[in-house]
Order: sequence, then structure tokens, then C-alpha cells
Amino acid sequence: MTARHFIASLALTSCLGALPAAAQEPKSSGLALGVRGAFGIPVGDSGTDLSLKDTFGSTVAPQVDVSYFFNRQLSLGAYFQYGIGSGPGDECADGADCKSKVLRFGIDLDYHFRPAGFVSPWVGVGVGYE
Repeated sequence: MTARHFIASLALTSCLGALPAAAQEPKSSGLALGVRGAFGIPVGDSGTDLSLKDTFGSTVAPQVDVSYFFNRQLSLGAYFQYGIGSGPGDECADGADCKSKVLRFGIDLDYHFRPAGFVSPWVGVGVGYE
């Protein structure tokens, strides 16, 4: 299996896993908790200097979301993500720390157009730090 086939099948599996579950009718207000994960694969150059190429490795970054729904369409939420990246292996210079970190947090306000629909489009505005 090539890397392209693996990435495509992983993306398809993620999309299928994101389909809404058949559940009871949701409340009109209350707290919602979300947990997700991300896996970053470095692609391309990290700069024009060839000595910087392939400096970073893959990154694993879980994220936690907490939202309060005022009604079925309007929510105010916060998110926090912290991830750790691996270095390039034995290509790191002696004494150098080639590990990377990902840190994101912020708040957002979202409006859900069709909260009970099979497809539930939404629009939001937020501010955060990365």
C-alpha cells in the first residue's frame, strides 16, 4: 500500500466516522464536549536554506473543545490543543533540540443553520493563539 492510498483511506475513514449518530432529540441548551486528534506529516521545505530542509518530523496533537449552546443554533465555545512533534531522527545536530510543539487555544461563537439536519452547516467567528 502506497502512502497516497493510505492517506486517502484514512481520510475516508475519518469522514465516515464523523457522520451523525442516531440518538435522542438534543436539548435546546447545555454543554457540549468534543475531543479530536490530529496527525501532522511534514511536506515541503521549511525554508529556502537547504540546511533547514527536513528539520521537522511528524506531529501528534489532540484537541479538546467545550461549548455552551444557548439554543439549538447558537453556541459559545473554547478550544485547547497541545501537540508534540518528533525530530528528524539521527539527522539532528549534536546538542540541538529538534523536537517541536504545537499549542493552540481560543474561543469561538458559532451559528448552526440546520442543527437537526443530516448535514448541519454552520458559520462562526473566533479568536485564538497558535
